[in-house]
Amino acid sequence: MMPYFDNADMQYIFAKYTHFFHPEVEVGLSKNIKSQKTIKTINDLPDGTVIFVHTGKVISANTRTSIQIGVNKHIEPGRYGVYTNHSCEPNGVIRTKMNAFSNTATIALIASKELKKGEEVTFDYATTENFLTPEALLSKCLCGSVKCRGKIMGFNNISESQRQFLSNSGLLADHLVEQYRNFMNCSN
Repeated sequence: MMPYFDNADMQYIFAKYTHFFHPEVEVGLSKNIKSQKTIKTINDLPDGTVIFVHTGKVISANTRTSIQIGVNKHIEPGRYGVYTNHSCEPNGVIRTKMNAFSNTATIALIASKELKKGEEVTFDYATTENFLTPEALLSKCLCGSVKCRGKIMGFNNISESQRQFLSNSGLLADHLVEQYRNFMNCSN
């Protein structure tokens, strides 16, 4: 796991913000997906930069724009987060914290690489979602990466080697790390 994603850092971010959108990013048009809006940088940003934070109610069903935070637990990503597009080679990572008492959760998109001016900020949907909604599942991926899988998929739809790579990358959401670890322990 990358050092700027440790628990202490995330606890600080979640304690400091409930809603935040970095002043050096904006919503603009995607260069890869025609007529699609995306989050883009205005200037260069270092890795570890918090792009946005959003707190909202936990819902049980996934939607086209929701982000999974646990088994049958999702959150809508807010007015900026809905513009975060998928990439098979992302430059961002989603981190989450759930408050079971209030049935709310906070999500944060954090740069996992240095971002150049004008670059789209993306995350891999397979790092948060077990399964995508039927309309999104297996839709053609337009990320343009040399590592593109060709289709947008959830964690349970990608190959075993891709699941293993993500589980070791530091990009995978905590609930999927736990799920994968339990699966591996049961299969041994």
